[in-house]
Amino acid sequence: MRRFSSRGSKWGPSVEALVMGTALALCLSGCDATGPEAGRVRLIQAMRRWNAADLTSYTYRVTRSCECLRESSGQREVRVVGGVVESVIWPESLTPVGPEYVHLFPSVKGLFEIIDEAIRDETDRLKVHYDPTTGTPLRIEIGHPEVDAGVTYTSTVPEPLPSG
Repeated sequence: MRRFSSRGSKWGPSVEALVMGTALALCLSGCDATGPEAGRVRLIQAMRRWNAADLTSYTYRVTRSCECLRESSGQREVRVVGGVVESVIWPESLTPVGPEYVHLFPSVKGLFEIIDEAIRDETDRLKVHYDPTTGTPLRIEIGHPEVDAGVTYTSTVPEPLPSG
């Protein structure tokens, strides 16, 4: 499985316009917006809500569920400042996660990247639920837990950090 980085974003206005234009063309041509096309449209819509929310500094909790080491799964509190993950901690003990595991608990934009990669890779099973207000991916299910061990991410809606 690939590692996902939460640093930076690979989407720009031109990529977003291309993806939305392609999705719109598919819908206008009479094709049903199902499968990867529908997933891509929902992803772009969620990213737009996230960008409109203008949250660049926030904390939130993300839970990663998989058949993997304890360090690679469970709930963590993620602190993002200026769009970059500043810290990932165990919420029970408030101790930092080891640096080799930080990438497994990304920023919200990092969750979008995970979804984007799953769509591009035409992952056999991908289910995503987004927050209707902020666009935050609240639940991402990739793969089949009973067959290929899959991975599921759940998250809370981010809380803005106090400014100042």
